[in-house]
Amino acid sequence: MVKSKSAYSTPTKLGKIDTHIIVVWVDNEASVLSRVVGLFSGRGYNIESLAVAEVDQKNNLSRITIVTTGTPQVIEQIVLQLKKLVPVHKVGNFKREDKKVIFKEMALLKVVANSIKINKVLNACKKNFNKHKIVSVFQPHRFSRVQSLYSEFSNCFLDSDLVVLCPVYAAGEKSINFDLEKFGKKIVKNSNTEVVIAKDEKNLEIFLQKNHSSKEVVIAMGAGSVSQWIRSISKKIKNAKN
Repeated sequence: MVKSKSAYSTPTKLGKIDTHIIVVWVDNEASVLSRVVGLFSGRGYNIESLAVAEVDQKNNLSRITIVTTGTPQVIEQIVLQLKKLVPVHKVGNFKREDKKVIFKEMALLKVVANSIKINKVLNACKKNFNKHKIVSVFQPHRFSRVQSLYSEFSNCFLDSDLVVLCPVYAAGEKSINFDLEKFGKKIVKNSNTEVVIAKDEKNLEIFLQKNHSSKEVVIAMGAGSVSQWIRSISKKIKNAKN
């Protein structure tokens, strides 16, 4: 039998191949990611998925989340090798089948578009993330625009499981007495979906922190302050998981 060149051992009763999520906290600096990935490729370890995000701006730290497979011996080797890298501060290892560990996936997307493009984006998300809950965080842009396209916007969320409706971004227009709740009810009726109203950034943050579930795609839509809101909330959610 030809010996495998891979670092993976042949699975046996004592060495079953399992999926693990390995989380690595590193210095947020150039070449660190390539060194971590190089460790895997150089030793024949498999990377099924990889995600990187800054988690601590003050201490200049980033978190690398890697999904890999291997026998217990191989996973132990990976963890030990990662700990030897100079920029690595901490390594966490979580077995995918461990019922004591709660795994959650969340995608945050930002879309600036009209009602037709919003409909297309949601339709594409529904097709590609068909096992995920699609949540649209919608901030209408300008009072005049939302009034002229009132019906079009209320009909474009058919592929969204939930719409979190934020106050209209005036963009310099004079504020008018716009009935957000009435608009929300119109969306419920025309798009056959659920609507929740978030009065401000803090209200939105509390809602997402409390209600986001496993395998959920959150799509922010609008050209106003929602961009800044979603970036800030995204960092807070990532830091809370840290």
